[in-house]
Amino acid sequence: MKITALEIISNDINKAIHFYHEILGFELVASSPEKAVVKIGHTLFTLKHDNQAKGVYHLAFDIANNHLEEALHWIAAKMPVVKDKDHNEITGFPAWNAKSFYFYDQEDNLLELITRYDQHSHNSQPFDQHAIIGINEVGISPAAPLVLAEDLVSNHGLSWFAKGPKLEEFCVVGDEEGMFVISRAGRNWYPTDKPAGHIPLRVLVQANGKESEFSFA
Repeated sequence: MKITALEIISNDINKAIHFYHEILGFELVASSPEKAVVKIGHTLFTLKHDNQAKGVYHLAFDIANNHLEEALHWIAAKMPVVKDKDHNEITGFPAWNAKSFYFYDQEDNLLELITRYDQHSHNSQPFDQHAIIGINEVGISPAAPLVLAEDLVSNHGLSWFAKGPKLEEFCVVGDEEGMFVISRAGRNWYPTDKPAGHIPLRVLVQANGKESEFSFA
């Protein structure tokens, strides 16, 4: 499942442009007082202005297996890295055969750079913003995660993530290339004390040979 486009809301478009374009260096595709669009690998990422924006988004960006340490230093030179419960900057997920680290954007949305070793990805170029493959995870926070996930699988042709989990409060739909991480509203986004909340987003994905658009609120 490839995430080709994502739209979230932002309280301040100028601050969003400063963070994603000027600090992280992503290409600014379009901008206006109402929205900004940046290109993150294969994903077009739109931030739409809304003064009432409340809540914390969680997004993960995919990077090559050999880029993890280099990417950590690249981000740490620009902003603080969020440490996990064991006070480590890099967190391992053995069940997923993946490692990642976390940081915040200009509105305290939780961002993550993740590498998945079963992808067997390698990039011989030095790490910078151009080496990010695309948005790999989109966090969604409904009241009933399993109900939403079962609808996505049964009625929209998506699949359960083979490595799980599949729990009442937390489940995953998609695959190694892209996934919806579905966490119950009010449950904290790991590794923070910031709860997931009902905040709108729109996603365009390619899966099973077709393109589909999903809107969540």
